[in-house]
Amino acid sequence: MIHQRKKQKDKIRKIGVVFIVLLSLFAGGSYVYAKYYSQSAQAGIAIASGIYFTANYAVATNEDGEFFESIVKSDYQGSEFSFDFEVRNYENNLLFNESGVVIPYTLSFWLGEEPTDATYTIKWADQSKEIGVGKENKVEITGQSISGGSALSNHYTISIRPNGGSVAHKAVPVFVQVCTEAGSIVNRILKGKMILNNIARPESFIESQGFVVNKEAVSDEEKFKEIEKLSELTYEIRTVGEVLISDEVTEELKLSWDPSVFEIDLFDNAYLDWKERTSGATEPKTDASGWKYITVKVMPYSVENIGFFRGQEYTTKVTSMETLDNFIKAEKYQASSEETT
Repeated sequence: MIHQRKKQKDKIRKIGVVFIVLLSLFAGGSYVYAKYYSQSAQAGIAIASGIYFTANYAVATNEDGEFFESIVKSDYQGSEFSFDFEVRNYENNLLFNESGVVIPYTLSFWLGEEPTDATYTIKWADQSKEIGVGKENKVEITGQSISGGSALSNHYTISIRPNGGSVAHKAVPVFVQVCTEAGSIVNRILKGKMILNNIARPESFIESQGFVVNKEAVSDEEKFKEIEKLSELTYEIRTVGEVLISDEVTEELKLSWDPSVFEIDLFDNAYLDWKERTSGATEPKTDASGWKYITVKVMPYSVENIGFFRGQEYTTKVTSMETLDNFIKAEKYQASSEETT
């Protein structure tokens, strides 16, 4: 009897799989297959894979959960800077809500601290309101909803206008909380903390660079004394830049050095990565000035550490922190016909 029941269950599961395949053939192939899956262990029935309610700068959490931090990067245009917060009915371009699904929700925006020289405003539809400081002074937007049927998003524009038209001001965090209404088909809270910063121009993608020591040193002289104690020097590159969700966000930097003063650690991760990306490379390349170089792939708001050893002429050419930095540099990479192997 048990054996017969197992056969019946297996048969039902097979029917469910066939049903999914037929759906995919008659309703658009991969789209329907992505939208449905077999969930019932007993009946093998294909059902909707989920209800989607997402945002670009917030993630689902509970009432006491943390606020998701994300960096919003953009250029100032004229005297005003703005960006969109989006509430979405999709996970990606294939996974979105059915046409009959309507999700009502409420949004709240507030600032993390008082801006001293700018005004923050939330704009939606034909309305706008200045954003207050703290949750007790939040801007609450009620009566919102998003429907299904295709991948859709509702946009809420956060505008920052510096006082007096100046674009130079300290940006402050913007908090957002999105709550579905009671009785909605899905119960969800989205939370986000948007950290605002300017985009660095391509030539200033590097925020800082230089040799570092673990021990904190107050002056360059003290720092140089600590570096002189090291057998291997660590060159640190800190970056800024633009953070995008879907596009390629890495930048390629050229790290070059005087080979008489420095020798790169041949087992350093950055060097090994460069060799893997550069077909046939057996040693660092040489540019027109005679310096050795590699290219380094870096992310915005990251730190890249590369190891170096002292070269033959290090002791005669390097006598201070200032002279130390004269024989190595990182910059945005631009291919040149003058470069040699």
